[in-house]
Amino acid sequence: MKKNVMLAALMLVSTLLFAQRKHHYDRPTEFMKKELLLTDDQYAKVKSINENFMKQFSAIRKDTAMSQGKAHAQTKKLRDDHQAQLRGVLNDPQWAKWTELKHKGRDHKSPSRNNRPGRGQTKPEHEDRG
Repeated sequence: MKKNVMLAALMLVSTLLFAQRKHHYDRPTEFMKKELLLTDDQYAKVKSINENFMKQFSAIRKDTAMSQGKAHAQTKKLRDDHQAQLRGVLNDPQWAKWTELKHKGRDHKSPSRNNRPGRGQTKPEHEDRG
């Protein structure tokens, strides 16, 4: 009996905690609101755009029957459409700042990416090999 009560309490607590978690698409929207000083109207539109993007992105990732190349192409188109929709909501200064923030984030996430050779290039040989 005591185990059943503990189990029920644990299930209730975990359900409450899960229900309070924000959706993963809320984080970028909240970040944009703070950094770009979005109006309430802009915030509502950006939130809707981000929710739609994440649902479609998740669907592409979950589709195991799709080839990797097709998934990549659809993801690229989805990202381009997402940015175009955001561009329609943000004013010029906000868009400039958003573009800057995206590039800073990319550079920060993988600094080694900038140092890798591109297609057709070879890695430089180390002089101490020999």
